[in-house]
Amino acid sequence: MLIIVRHGQSEANLTHSFAGHWNINLTELGEKQARLSADYVYKNYKIDKIYASDLKRAFNTAKALADITGLTVIPSQELREISAGEWEEQLFSDLATEYHEDFYVWLNDIDNCRTTKGESVAELKARVVNEITKLAKENVGKTVYVATHATPIRALMSHITGQKMSEIDWVSNASLTYIDYVDEKLEIIKSGFDQHLKELKTELPKGV
Repeated sequence: MLIIVRHGQSEANLTHSFAGHWNINLTELGEKQARLSADYVYKNYKIDKIYASDLKRAFNTAKALADITGLTVIPSQELREISAGEWEEQLFSDLATEYHEDFYVWLNDIDNCRTTKGESVAELKARVVNEITKLAKENVGKTVYVATHATPIRALMSHITGQKMSEIDWVSNASLTYIDYVDEKLEIIKSGFDQHLKELKTELPKGV
């Protein structure tokens, strides 16, 4: 089983900015969220391996569990957030005006979006699905913790369910999505679980 955690609140989440490959870190709240998720998983599951996007906000979310278990976080560029080109480090409010046409597609038809001079959502989806499938195949019978980002999780859920990404909600910071690998197929057990965060739960703003 794969337990996929979205990173805790990042500095970009706090300022309502588009992060992409911008290598910003967790906020103080994000670090607390990462520890809460790590504590919850540690108490309820025996983790065999830990993987993470190599971007700091995801890697340090995974490291919270590594610090408890003594395991090493295995980094992967394939688990990164979308490479957002000119959108990176920009406020969402500015994207809506300065990149109106492209950002409109992001908001209304995300499956067919390409970030301005960056990666397309289809390209992101392909690399994330390939990487998650590879990790699932390599770790059959094991329980694996995987730290990544909001768009990769949404894309993965779209692939598994057959739904459009626009029909799937963003998961909250440090939430847990459980995926199994059965008969050479990925299956969602539970998505976006965040009850363990209680009052520290945070989400992406609406209109993103």
